[in-house]
Amino acid sequence: MYVRRSLSEGAQNTELYLTRTKQAYNFLEDSLNALDGKTPVQENVKQRMSTIDLATAHNALLKDLRFSKLKDIINIKKFVFEGIMQMVMHMLQSLPTILEEVLTQSEFCTSIEAHFSFLYEIDEMYESKIKACNEETRETIIFNYFFLYLQDSSNVVENFKQEPGAIFRRLGYIENCLEEFYKKVTSSFHEYLQETELYKDFIKNYERPIDAQNNVNYVEVFLKRFDKNVGKKEIMDFFEELNYHYSINNSHIPCFETF
Repeated sequence: MYVRRSLSEGAQNTELYLTRTKQAYNFLEDSLNALDGKTPVQENVKQRMSTIDLATAHNALLKDLRFSKLKDIINIKKFVFEGIMQMVMHMLQSLPTILEEVLTQSEFCTSIEAHFSFLYEIDEMYESKIKACNEETRETIIFNYFFLYLQDSSNVVENFKQEPGAIFRRLGYIENCLEEFYKKVTSSFHEYLQETELYKDFIKNYERPIDAQNNVNYVEVFLKRFDKNVGKKEIMDFFEELNYHYSINNSHIPCFETF
């Protein structure tokens, strides 16, 4: 596009004449010139669409969708694995707070204090031992059942990701381990009496009364005969044994062990 300038005699009137040229000086001119002598854009689109076999394209799309769904079915284990990993991560992240609340009020320690509080009047040492139950057992039971995995939950998930099949093999054990732990913190000390030496000595020396009923509740009889006449060392050892058997993991393998 160029500008032609015309000057009349005696006056300097300027007239501008705009003329389109075939040479483009900017992108706008280029666009305008490009349209000259060419098919309109709408026609180009129609022509291109007319060359497409819509039936073939439709079938190809359906085929891709079918294969995609088949792939999803084949990879179902992958999706299940990812779901389990999310559950494990959420569980490990939630457990520390829950354990802190639960273990400060465990039924085990609560039941010991409720039954043996009569010993407080005999010796302050008994009172200190009984009231220290939660403090003495908390770290041990957490370590035995969860090791250090609660402090590094991402490491647990990463280990399972390296061997996806491991979580499927371990899932049953994790469930049983957590169930055992739950029973520990919701059961009284009665569950562990039979493991103590004091109780074993009682059973060994117990003479059943002639008029006793067929079904004798030995735990109940033992607790009734447990009094201040029992030696101090025997009593302290008795509480130590109770704490030990309460805190121990019967399988000796942490719930989230990755091996």
